[in-house]
Amino acid sequence: MVSFVKHMLVVLAVAGMFVSSAQANDEQARSFVKTLTEQTLSILNEDGVAADAKEDKLMQLFGKNVDFDWVGKFVLGKYWREATDDQKKDYLRWYRDFVLRNYTSRFREYTGESVNVLRTEPISDGKVQVNMEIVRPKQEDVRIDLKLKDNAGELKIYDIVVEGVSLIATQRSEFASVVSRKGLDYLISQLEAKSRKS
Repeated sequence: MVSFVKHMLVVLAVAGMFVSSAQANDEQARSFVKTLTEQTLSILNEDGVAADAKEDKLMQLFGKNVDFDWVGKFVLGKYWREATDDQKKDYLRWYRDFVLRNYTSRFREYTGESVNVLRTEPISDGKVQVNMEIVRPKQEDVRIDLKLKDNAGELKIYDIVVEGVSLIATQRSEFASVVSRKGLDYLISQLEAKSRKS
């Protein structure tokens, strides 16, 4: 799981921006992500910049350009429909904060990986998949599929698939296990506690 998260984090920060038009074609999406890859890796590899400062910049990119509302609702599954309004509000707040703070802090583990954009392909209306690979020094490359969806005229990240394993499907299974055993309030409290700890 740690390895999965680490690969996911590299791509989220490297490609964590949206295509400026929902009508953008596959080539535009590929070119856009490739440019952002180069720009963000420049930040990660910059000498003399504190890790906290790098994390802040990456959190801003990630925070603006992932569809947290959609993803948060999806990973909660049927329990979203059963939640009260207050629970929904608290859950989305702490889910977003948990992902940003807990996951982005692990960029301290970054060890010089680079990202190649291989191709893009349409999935369905307003959705596109960007096929990528993480090139790791002295290790095997890792296949990544970055999925983007239309949100009010902009494409945003909604899933990352690492070597065939979907981030949102994995979280959905984990969250369902917790809520079924201990309840939604417990899950929210754990997200909050982990967010504050990060």
